[in-house]
Amino acid sequence: MKDKTLRSQVALVFCGHGSSSKLYKLDFLNFINKIKQKFPNNKIFYCFIEKDSPMIKDCLSEIYFKFSKIIIIPLLLIASLSIHVIYKLAFALPVVLGLSFKFDR
Repeated sequence: MKDKTLRSQVALVFCGHGSSSKLYKLDFLNFINKIKQKFPNNKIFYCFIEKDSPMIKDCLSEIYFKFSKIIIIPLLLIASLSIHVIYKLAFALPVVLGLSFKFDR
């Protein structure tokens, strides 16, 4: 019945860009740990768009059917919000759900 209990809860997913810099991931994880300490009763997860793990598609695949609502909070710098980042975000959820769609410019 544990899954039924989780199914009625909200998951918060903090999504970072990812980097080849170990310092980036360390800073990101420190931030996530502070959020978890501040909100110990919330189900908090993290993921990355690229270069670090867990990747967004893997994170969503793991939690999609376990929670009634998933809120994704992008932690991206405006300067890094390039078209490839937008594409990866736009295609992550449909891939997890096994959906396909045509994306026209």
